[in-house]
Amino acid sequence: MDYCAHGYPSYILLSLFDRLWKVGISGSGDVQRNMTREEAVELANRCMDEMKNRFPMNEHHYITKIVSKEGIVALFVGWIVC
Repeated sequence: MDYCAHGYPSYILLSLFDRLWKVGISGSGDVQRNMTREEAVELANRCMDEMKNRFPMNEHHYITKIVSKEGIVALFVGWIVC
């Protein structure tokens, strides 16, 4: 599994992941490059923007974590100002 979203936000975020996630091999068999860390952080920021604009609850506290073979790193812990 390359990505996931849980609960009600998954209805909003999975379509964003489907559109913007980059994988090693495309469905047609063409080789593509994997996402860089910077691209993944940009995707996470776009997800937070989508949640801020479209999710009906007023939740502005998010934690972004990067999971890799080196371990888990909390990249962003804080509040989003609307």
